[in-house]
This record gives sequence, structure tokens and C-alpha cells, in this order.
Amino acid sequence: MPMTTIKSKGYTAILIVAVLLYMMSAMVYAHDAPDMEREGSIHITMLFGEEAVPGGSLTLYRVGDVREDNGDYDFVLTEDFKASGENLENIQTEGLAAKLQAYAENQKLTGLTRTVSRDGTIAFDNLKLGLYLLVQNQAADGYLKAAPFLVSVPMLEDGVYIYEVIANTKVELEKIPETPPQTEPPQTEPPQTEPPQTEPSETEPPASEPPESSPPGVGDNRNGDTEKSCNPTIAADGSVKLANTDNGCDRADTIYERMAALSRRKKGQL
Repeated sequence: MPMTTIKSKGYTAILIVAVLLYMMSAMVYAHDAPDMEREGSIHITMLFGEEAVPGGSLTLYRVGDVREDNGDYDFVLTEDFKASGENLENIQTEGLAAKLQAYAENQKLTGLTRTVSRDGTIAFDNLKLGLYLLVQNQAADGYLKAAPFLVSVPMLEDGVYIYEVIANTKVELEKIPETPPQTEPPQTEPPQTEPPQTEPSETEPPASEPPESSPPGVGDNRNGDTEKSCNPTIAADGSVKLANTDNGCDRADTIYERMAALSRRKKGQL
């Protein structure tokens, strides 16, 4: 076989390989470049485990524009968020979404708010390509607010740009912890204590004075006859006279003699 024929076949094979490589690179480049003329959407199903959770609302903020640099695409802050000073080179940075949320609330920026439907879904359609911040301002009944999160439109997945983004995995719902019912402690009656027993003080009974007894001869006679009385009287001369001389009253009693003596002393007879 002539050498010219072999060389021509070799050049042809090299040329074919080169063309194939060019076409492959062109195809790869075409897949890596997003279509900036297209619009996208974000659809979310609010899930707790596998159960859809209705109620509550989400607010959408556009925080980043798409930027192209020598075939590379990334995000830069929009005019509304430029003053925040945050860096969007790595949108997976922990705490980035919370910082952008705080900035939006401090600046009182207006977002697009949608209510979660009865089947637990929410949709934001006709979106310009860019980076979006989603904030749950109102949680569903019985649930805590979900943490803020970022979603890019389009989303690059396995080398392919997806414009209708489903962002279910971005949301993590938690139920409000149940507080146990407050029960009042059982009311216990205080123990009944008996009052201390005190021994009664020993007190002496009050001394009673002996009854006054009538002097002999008054109200009775010497014979013990209480129905008769001598009824003595003192005369003007101081002598004692007995009205009744029966039953021994004729004998003057000592007390009557004393009475007569006292009467005489008063009259100066003693």
C-alpha cells in the first residue's frame, strides 16, 4: 500500500476525532449555560414527615442576580440587598439566610407573600432567574416557624439546569412541644394535734369564817329552849331587867352584866 494512502487515512482519523471533541465540548457548554430569557418557578409542599401541613404563609425575596464571567455563572446581591454586605459566592454558608432575613426585616423590605393551601402546597411562578430567600412569617397551627432558606432559579442538578424548582427538602417543620397539663398537688389536711394536757393547779379552798354564834342567853335560854327569850333591857339607872324570868332567865348573864357596866361607865357611875 502506498505511503501516501496511509498518511491520508491517518490525517482523516485525527480530523474526525478533533471534530467529535469540538462537538462534545460545544454540547457541554450549551448545557452549562442557563437560558437567561427563561422564567422559573418555586414549588414547595410543606411536610412533617410524610404528612402535608396546610396553613401558614411564606414570603419570597429576590436577593441575588445571575452573573456570567467567562462561562462561569454565580450570584451577586440585588440592589435591595447590596447594603447588607453579604457574600453570595457560597450560598450554602451556614447562617447566610438568617442574616439576609434580618436585613430585610430591619430595612422593612417588601417581598411576595403566598398562603399555604389546604393540601399543604405553595407556589411562586413567573420568576426571573436569580437567588431567592424564603421566610415563613406565619406558621401552621401547632407548628413552629420553619427556618429561612435560599433557593436558586434555575437549580443545577447533575449538570442540568432545572427551571421549575421543587424545594420540599429545604423546609423542615417541627411541632410545638406539648406541655403536660398542670395538676394541683393533692391537698392534705394538717395533722390534728391535741392541745397539751395541763394538770390543774392545786388551789386551796378559800378559808371560810366560822358562823357567828349568838352569845349565850340571846335567842335561847340556858335550858336550850329557843322559843323563849329573856329579852333583857337596861334601865335608866343602868340595871338590867329581864322581861322573862322563866327557865333560868332570872339569873343575869355575864354579857348583860358587861352591858350594864358599860352603860354605867358612860353615865359616870364607874
